[in-house]
Formats: sequence, C-alpha cells, structure tokens
Amino acid sequence: MMRAKGIEVEEFTFTNASKMKVVADLGVAFEQKKILLPKTGRTLEESRAIQDLEVELFNFEPTVLKSGNIRYEAAGSYNDDMIMALCLAHEQATRATRQPWSWVPDAPAAAPPQSPSFAQPSYDPFDCRPERIWHRLN
Repeated sequence: MMRAKGIEVEEFTFTNASKMKVVADLGVAFEQKKILLPKTGRTLEESRAIQDLEVELFNFEPTVLKSGNIRYEAAGSYNDDMIMALCLAHEQATRATRQPWSWVPDAPAAAPPQSPSFAQPSYDPFDCRPERIWHRLN
C-alpha cells in the first residue's frame, strides 16, 4: 500500500533473533538515556499515547522457552505494537548517516536572555529558521 503511493519501504522480518536484537538495542538506548519519554504530550492524544507506551513497556517481558531461547512478548492481554514500532524506528535511526533530528511543530522559539547591561536584538516569534524549530536528539 505504501509502495503504491511512492513511499520508500524497507522490509524487516521478525524472527526470534531479530526481535531479540532490536529489543536489546532499545533497552540499551533507554539505559544510556539516548531515548527519553516525555512526562506528558502537547495534546490529550499525545499524553494518552505516552501512557499507552509506558503500559506496554512495563508489561513487556522475556519468556524462556524449553529450547533455552528467549522470546520477548507482551504479558497477558497487553500489546507490544508500540514497543516494536519504537524498536524499528530506533533501529533505522542508528543506521542513519546523520544524527536524528526531531521537528517540534508549533513550538515557540526560545526568547533570548534578557540582560540590562546591553541591548538585545529584537525577538521574532515567527522566526522559522530550522535551528529554531528542530532539536537534536542525543
């Protein structure tokens, strides 16, 4: 469906080994604080999505199989769709040739610090230069 619309798609086959790798990489990214979850979203829908992701993360667990392999899955009746989407996004971002950037729509540009000792340039809330609305994720 996406290819029909001209969107480039890279396939990912979920096997026990590939899932274990992307889940472990995501866990390391959280531990190293390369990925941080916001406490709340800008909208009610974003806040709900963050809460849903937190519920999935807290209910995602490894299961040791009889073969000795480990399978990662959601506990009980929980889902792991958002976790796996985050795993895929992180996997792609780590292979990117440049540092990932995050666009924050409708984010007000930071006002320059005010100091009584010298005159500040005028603040323009409509300044849309990329460095004013894009934030590096590190």
